[in-house]
Amino acid sequence: MGGQPGVQSGFSFPTETGASASGGRQGSTYYLLDGVPHMDNYTLLAAPFPNADATQEFRVISNNFNALYGFAPGAVVSIETKSGTNSYHGGVFEFLRNKALNAASNYFDPQGTPVVDPLRRNQFGGYVGGPILKNRVFFFFNYQGTRLNSAAGSNRTQTPTAAMLNGDFSGISTPLCTGSGAPAGCPFTTVNGKPNQVDPALFNPAAVTIATTGLPLGQQPDGTVFYPGGATIQSFNEYTARVDFNASNNRRVSLRSFVNRLIEPSGMFREIFCRCSISVPGRRHSRSGWSSTVKRSATPGKSTPPR
Repeated sequence: MGGQPGVQSGFSFPTETGASASGGRQGSTYYLLDGVPHMDNYTLLAAPFPNADATQEFRVISNNFNALYGFAPGAVVSIETKSGTNSYHGGVFEFLRNKALNAASNYFDPQGTPVVDPLRRNQFGGYVGGPILKNRVFFFFNYQGTRLNSAAGSNRTQTPTAAMLNGDFSGISTPLCTGSGAPAGCPFTTVNGKPNQVDPALFNPAAVTIATTGLPLGQQPDGTVFYPGGATIQSFNEYTARVDFNASNNRRVSLRSFVNRLIEPSGMFREIFCRCSISVPGRRHSRSGWSSTVKRSATPGKSTPPR
């Protein structure tokens, strides 16, 4: 089974991933959350799943699945969320990265002063579960928040160097205006053994003005310039809530809500995925699922597959 993390488009959520199995295509893997289909059918990716503290178990079926999984020609990934018990349990966590702990680097500018990455990543949350009515009604709640603030990775482009503005393009390793493919009237020649020379008088005056007043000089001989992009700012909240009711020794009703909310003021605002399910185990297994997203659509679905 092959995974493709981070396979995204402008319509997908950052934590969506793709996977293929048994030689099938990415969209042939079927994802379930508490028995309810849990896929982004627009991009054929797995919809966001709860974090590890909210996950009870998961299983991957790669062959010989029954009619319950009729959609899946490749594989089935089924994840179950945690439920409360007769005892109260809970926990909290905090994961922190900030520039005070980062090493300085001048990788993109070896001659410059080392700069500390301004990354700040704070991931925190907790969970709690227990009885509402012992042996009958239980609850479980989980929250995880992520705050991310970092500089974008370095970008690169090419601008004229001081030598190029004087007609010397020898910093470009590829010979210009040579060979049978050279266009007629190509102005580059070899002067005193130096290739790629051109008469500066041929330059357009307006282009020279823009290059000398509006653009930085090329940092490398070929004109390469490295520059930082905009900062990346994200606020990501994930909520999982579940209530279970034991109607009898062999029947349980479960209501679960899973919500992800991402605010990304540095790029776009996205708020997606409220997902709820009701399960009644027994001889027959009834399921109803409802999902909504501001990305594309709201899709209801119901099924009563045999257990």
